[in-house]
Amino acid sequence: MIEVQGVWKEFRRPHLRVTSLKEAVVAFARGQTGYTKFWALQDVSFTVNRGESVAVIGPNGSGK
Repeated sequence: MIEVQGVWKEFRRPHLRVTSLKEAVVAFARGQTGYTKFWALQDVSFTVNRGESVAVIGPNGSGK
C-alpha cells in the first residue's frame, strides 16, 4: 500500500514569455519581469492499495 498525504505543488508562470536572450534583456530593462503563482495541487491525499493504479489528469487532459 502507498499512502500520500498533504501534497502541494506550485508553479511560477512568467508574466512575459521570452524566446531569446535579447528579448529577456529588453524585458528586464523595461521592468516587465515577474511571475504569477499557480497551484497545480493543493493538499492532495490518497491511498493506493495493491493492484490499483492512480493518475492525475489536468483540465486540459494532460497527465501530471
